[in-house]
Amino acid sequence: MTALYRVTVPACTYEGDNTVLLLQTARYLLKFLQPQSGAATSRAAEYLVNASLAASLQGNALDPSDPQTLCRIHQLRTQRLLQFAGQKMQDKMASGGDRMEAWNHASPYLVRTAEAFCQTFVVTNFFDAVSAIDKSSAIYPVLHTLATFYAVTNITERTGDFVMAGALSNEQVLQMYEKWDQLMVKLRPDAVGLVDAFDWARASPLNRTDVLDGHRQHLLPFLQENRSKL
Repeated sequence: MTALYRVTVPACTYEGDNTVLLLQTARYLLKFLQPQSGAATSRAAEYLVNASLAASLQGNALDPSDPQTLCRIHQLRTQRLLQFAGQKMQDKMASGGDRMEAWNHASPYLVRTAEAFCQTFVVTNFFDAVSAIDKSSAIYPVLHTLATFYAVTNITERTGDFVMAGALSNEQVLQMYEKWDQLMVKLRPDAVGLVDAFDWARASPLNRTDVLDGHRQHLLPFLQENRSKL
């Protein structure tokens, strides 16, 4: 148990505490709820202020394989979660709480919003990268399937978010689960090849060894020195 603790706990904070990083992202996202803040709208976040985003999904038949549809579904989910988190803060302050109390009260919703924003960023950029590949190449259909699988997996794992946002109906959720099942079958023959394909990254100086030099020089001695005496 102590060995498991020593390995697991540092892994959560190698790049900084995850919750703190997510809350920092949420702090940036909240600026888009305040037009007077003058926040610069990046391409990655411009959909947050798109008032016609929901309308773009209404009245259209759902195509679980269409990248544009999957991106818009993710975008609407993030937009609505942000609005919901912002409303939670406003309600707390309206009831007499100060901004810090309101921030703490809304923190679980803000973390969820930041996670949704990051997933939307990955989905959008994944599909953009795949679209730049020659469609006649053998790798294109595999990576397109993988990108679709990632997007659909997000939906199946956070179904409530997408339904609450009005991005999907109950019937459409069932379509997503059916698509998820089909994609797993389709990806299975390429699973080993996809994993092995990451070997190309060994050309990077960061991957010359399985463990970075800094781990052996600094982190490993620290863990060994502070090893539990139990």
